[in-house]
Amino acid sequence: MRNARSATTVQAIACASDESAPLIGALVLLIALSMSTDGMIERSGLLESFPASEGSVWFTLAVLMIILTGIGIDPLHFWVVAVMAFELGYLTPPVALHHLIARQVTGPPMEWESLHVTLYQHYFHIIFPILVMGVSLLAVAYLPLLFPNVFSRLMGAGY
Repeated sequence: MRNARSATTVQAIACASDESAPLIGALVLLIALSMSTDGMIERSGLLESFPASEGSVWFTLAVLMIILTGIGIDPLHFWVVAVMAFELGYLTPPVALHHLIARQVTGPPMEWESLHVTLYQHYFHIIFPILVMGVSLLAVAYLPLLFPNVFSRLMGAGY
């Protein structure tokens, strides 16, 4: 009984290794591309235009607020748009790549309901948050530009 169990364990490990090798290769490729892009940005000298000490978050925040108010951007509006853009980035690849890899490792669901539905219903848990965050980001970013009078009344005279 022990030999049969160890044989199935070895077969399961071999099967899992065969199935996950291309996914791990894709992940390593993405990491390599990210590192090479980082090297190009670092060598271009672009980072020298930013404060060197990133230890002081308050200093960086103060500099950013001075720049934003100097060019006429409301800081509250900027941060709302920035937070929504970050969240949309967390929902979509390559940041959400671990969701895709986890789905490939666990395999597709085998229930009858999940096999006989439309594409939208099958990927609803992925598509719906991206649609909601994308539409919300566009609304928050561009509606104040399209209707400035409405938002100046809502936000007060300083907007």
